[in-house]
Amino acid sequence: MGNNKTALGMNENVEGLLCYVLGFITGIVFLVLEKENKFVRFHAMQSVATFLPLFVISFVIPIVVGMIPFIGWAISGVVSTLITLLGLILWLLLMYKAFKGERFKLPVVGDFAEKQISKQNGGIRNSAVASQPCPSGHITRCMRFATLTQIAPLRSATSHTPGTLTEIRPPP
Repeated sequence: MGNNKTALGMNENVEGLLCYVLGFITGIVFLVLEKENKFVRFHAMQSVATFLPLFVISFVIPIVVGMIPFIGWAISGVVSTLITLLGLILWLLLMYKAFKGERFKLPVVGDFAEKQISKQNGGIRNSAVASQPCPSGHITRCMRFATLTQIAPLRSATSHTPGTLTEIRPPP
């Protein structure tokens, strides 16, 4: 089990479980509150990406299909029951896996959550800046962009006027 402490002072596995307790609502709360722990941020994003669409679908399908008299009402009831059952199973499974310290990824939603967290953790906010002399005599500032899976190669930003950046090339 993960015993790593988070920015909120809790164990990461407990915080990961809490990301799912109220579905997408606690997912949003932990995305806002937890800025450092990638395990918790992943589970928070997966919670939002899983339960927000299920919540919307559980309201839209019955309204649209329910407009058809009799047969639509029956279909609407069956679909609503299946969505509720799916949501309950996912809710229990994801809370259990998070509490066990597993970074359990749902097939489509897990990949989406991982990419979103990777995008949020990259960029200038997490970059290190170093100055190096350039062969032409100008100052070159190199930025290293860190992501969850790799550190992008150095990219240069050249300054012709001291203190002014004229070109910035982000990682591919």
